[in-house]
Amino acid sequence: MVFPVGRDDLSESEPAGEAADKSAVSIALVLVWSGKWRPWIELFLHSCALNPDVDFLIFTDQKPRKNLPANVRMIPMTLADISHRAGAVLGFPVTIRRAYKLCDFKPLYGLLFAEYLTAYSHWGYCDEDVFWGDIRKFITNERCRAFDVITACRCCVVGQLTILRHVPGVTDLIRAAPHLRSQLQDDGIHLLDEQVMNNVALARERAGTLRVLRAQFQTHDENSEEWTEWANRLELQETGRVLGPLKHGDAVWCEGKLIHRESAEPFAFYHFG
Repeated sequence: MVFPVGRDDLSESEPAGEAADKSAVSIALVLVWSGKWRPWIELFLHSCALNPDVDFLIFTDQKPRKNLPANVRMIPMTLADISHRAGAVLGFPVTIRRAYKLCDFKPLYGLLFAEYLTAYSHWGYCDEDVFWGDIRKFITNERCRAFDVITACRCCVVGQLTILRHVPGVTDLIRAAPHLRSQLQDDGIHLLDEQVMNNVALARERAGTLRVLRAQFQTHDENSEEWTEWANRLELQETGRVLGPLKHGDAVWCEGKLIHRESAEPFAFYHFG
């Protein structure tokens, strides 16, 4: 649970990063949503508004909300429209029959919505079952210059928040995935936005042609022993480190800052999905 509180209840600790000008890097986060809005949509949009140096592009088949924050844009688009765009970009037919299948298309958003992203140096994909803290305290200019991909988990690329440098070879990174055509044409979920994307990135990292930052920028509402075990196993395999459970539980929020209550650590967002 997130508790809005007064400033006196917040920890003053912040991650290291730039405290000065953020104008050198421009970031757009892309969200595609099909179907009825979830009950927390207004909370999500409010937390977007408190990150004015990040733009949010929401492609949806729902009627746009009124009085959107200045940094949020809603663009009408159906699953059929996105299927058509995907087919045109990929060169083979695609039919997205259910909204959950969009998870596999997240790494392609930089290509599918290219005309909306021309002004940005970086683009990313994210989820809607989150409540944002201060994103740019974590996704700093310094980190954006140093890395091609930044993702919000310490062990793996994740669908909740992954940001890519908007250049050829990075924006189209997922196209190197094996079996891409069959997995996109299949109705099942193949974790292209997470495990597959991570495997593609690892191959490029080992070749010395890609720089990836995996860091724990998110905290969770509940503990998942299965998720923690999986994360620790991956991390041990790739880095040799043994770490404990992922942070979870109550957090406090004030004026766009999100603090994990037990540890007093700040995070970029709270994931309650």
